[in-house]
This record gives sequence, C-alpha cells and structure tokens, in this order.
Amino acid sequence: MGCEGKLFARLSENYFFGTTTDLKPFCIDMSRWHTLKVDVNNNALEVYLDDTLAFANTVKENIGSIVKLGLSFRESGLVDYVVLKKQDNTIVFRDDFTR
Repeated sequence: MGCEGKLFARLSENYFFGTTTDLKPFCIDMSRWHTLKVDVNNNALEVYLDDTLAFANTVKENIGSIVKLGLSFRESGLVDYVVLKKQDNTIVFRDDFTR
C-alpha cells in the first residue's frame, strides 16, 4: 500500500480511510497546482480532481449547508482559492486569499 493508506476524508455522515477505500486517485504530485471539485446532487457525491472523476459515493442524508471546510497536509501544502456554489452556480463563498 502506498500513500493512499495515509489518506482520510469525511463527507457528510461518511468516513473514508485509504486503508479500506480506494483513494489512489488522490496520490498525486503535490508540487503542482490541482483543482478539486466536490459535487453533491440528489444524494450522489462526486469528487473530481483536475476535472477527472476521482471518487463517487452516495450520501444517505441531505447534507444541508456547508458549515466547515477543512484541509490538512502531512507536509507543506498551499490552497490558492476556495469557491462554494449552490446547484444553480450562485457563489455563496469565495476567498482567493489576497489582501
């Protein structure tokens, strides 16, 4: 098992561990910029990495509004921007971390 054994994600009521879930698509060269997109529509959860479907699952309950977004890195990591949108593409949060 490679780096995926160290990965973990929590989405809604679901916990995903790299030791029991195939998270290999997330073992990427972190020295390059990447785009991560999470889409939940009709309880279907899809996670895209650089516009390629990397993970899919079903959420049992409506997750409602996002109240927390957290990213952590084992080593150095950077986030360039964060955009949260409703299903109609209305932006509800945006931060590009510039002052």
